[in-house]
Amino acid sequence: MNKKPTIVYLISNYDEESNIFNFIKNYKRYKAGLKHDLIICFKNCYSKVFENKIKNKIYPYPYKKFIDSGKNDFDWGSYKRVALRNKKKVLFFFNCHSYPIKKNWLKFFLHHYRRKTVLSPTGSYQSISSSSFNGFYFGNLFQNLYYGIFNIKNFPLFPNPHIRSNCFMIYSDDFLNLKLINCKTKVDTWRNESGRFGMTNQLLIKNFDLYVINNDNKKFSLGEWCKSNTYAIKKQSKLLISDKHTREYILLNKDKQKKYQKNIWGF
Repeated sequence: MNKKPTIVYLISNYDEESNIFNFIKNYKRYKAGLKHDLIICFKNCYSKVFENKIKNKIYPYPYKKFIDSGKNDFDWGSYKRVALRNKKKVLFFFNCHSYPIKKNWLKFFLHHYRRKTVLSPTGSYQSISSSSFNGFYFGNLFQNLYYGIFNIKNFPLFPNPHIRSNCFMIYSDDFLNLKLINCKTKVDTWRNESGRFGMTNQLLIKNFDLYVINNDNKKFSLGEWCKSNTYAIKKQSKLLISDKHTREYILLNKDKQKKYQKNIWGF
């Protein structure tokens, strides 16, 4: 196994170009803390003009480009194709909305990495079905009941612990051994993330350790994720990696934050 980690940042034609420039700004500002490789995966969005913009922004830091074209199978399909080309490596996947917000973030993650572990800056106990029954998604009672019942076959009721797929570290061969859905819809991506037969539950069956890592360089096992103060709790003051939903939570008023937290953690 090559333990030198590889960061994989994914940008697609469905994303705003500003996302990758936000990543680059924070990548340069908050030093990773150790040597690594960086892959930028262009999903159906590659052009020489676009790459030249990226080169100008990221200079003098090197990266490798991975041009992923053709299939519209969301992040999971791209992650798989990158993993196939980078076997025997520790991969740290970032989706388009994720970027570091503390220095030494990669050093902290690799410090806790072992074989048969998967690491993430955030985890969740949320259930799509339970959240729907609780009125989290819609203002209409019938819609919430229908959506909850419709999804219960694919998503366990609360608590439904899962590693959030916006950002996670995994050994490439372990990722390739997962039996994931070939995504055709957004619901398929959620099933891979938090479904009954999604990534987390497959890993648990294989006796993997799943840890959340915070900016105190501490690891938290599945039963203690909420103590990490990283996602949808208190001020998220211990986050290492910011993403769309952690930023969404911060902008909510206190009452909405409490509702959000209850759906993620149950209290």
